[in-house]
Amino acid sequence: LKCHKLAHGPSDASMASSLPVFREMRRRGARAASGRACRCVLAASLLVLVGHRPSSLAFAAAPQLASPGAAADVPRREALAWAASAGIGLASAAVAAGEQPALAAEEAWRKDIPRALEALKGYSRDWETLMKEGENTKGANIVREGIVIRYTDVYKVKLAPGEKLGVRLNLCKVLAVEKPEFGWQEGDKILYVNDQVLNNDDNVFKETVKIAQAEGKPIIVSVGREGPALFDDFDRKLKQAYEVIDDDKLPDLDDLLLLIANTKVQANSAASATNASQDTINRLKVEINGLIKSLTPIAKAVSV
Repeated sequence: LKCHKLAHGPSDASMASSLPVFREMRRRGARAASGRACRCVLAASLLVLVGHRPSSLAFAAAPQLASPGAAADVPRREALAWAASAGIGLASAAVAAGEQPALAAEEAWRKDIPRALEALKGYSRDWETLMKEGENTKGANIVREGIVIRYTDVYKVKLAPGEKLGVRLNLCKVLAVEKPEFGWQEGDKILYVNDQVLNNDDNVFKETVKIAQAEGKPIIVSVGREGPALFDDFDRKLKQAYEVIDDDKLPDLDDLLLLIANTKVQANSAASATNASQDTINRLKVEINGLIKSLTPIAKAVSV
């Protein structure tokens, strides 16, 4: 739209007639890497037509070429030449051409979308327990904390009969790791041993392990590991996913982002109340179930 104004002036009539086109381009561009490359070429062409080469505008288009799959549509030499004409340094041009190492952070959405989905399913499955009468606000705070503050992922560690855990504990919290091959991390919290709730009691932990070993049973340890909130930078991660997954059957991205925003609002509203009303709790549940429905096909596409 900025390029449109430069090329045609700020005419309201012109903008109104072009807005549907730009909206359609935006929708399609969120799904196809080739669409991103075309928008970069369009932006560069309009800048040349109007005689402008501001580096800030040129660089705004360049990073879109760095997304997976886009570099294949723009030969390296052409990308570098385009970047030079737009006033971008060679280092930035190399990034635009796709010459950058794959960063784990850029692919975080591949695990974070399924992670959020499974957590939301857990909230829905345990809803009656979380929101039992008289404890609505407490349950709503658990949901709010998980989606916007921090979320504790639960992992399983299975040990053969007689095998040592390989950690040093205090109040069931891992202080030191002696056997990293089991996946332990300092700060992990042992929540259950063979379904026995520990409640941070080291004596209960030792006794439960002792009994299991005496009976020759394997030991299954449920470990809590604090991680980022489920919706931490989630809008950006979803946008990245939609750029890579070319599937018109996925839910509309704008509708999904609105649903996420509404869920945050409802969670904050329920958690802030002295005693959340049943109507407020029901609205939160509707939002969460709506997210489960919308995120399911995305998580499935990610796992393919």
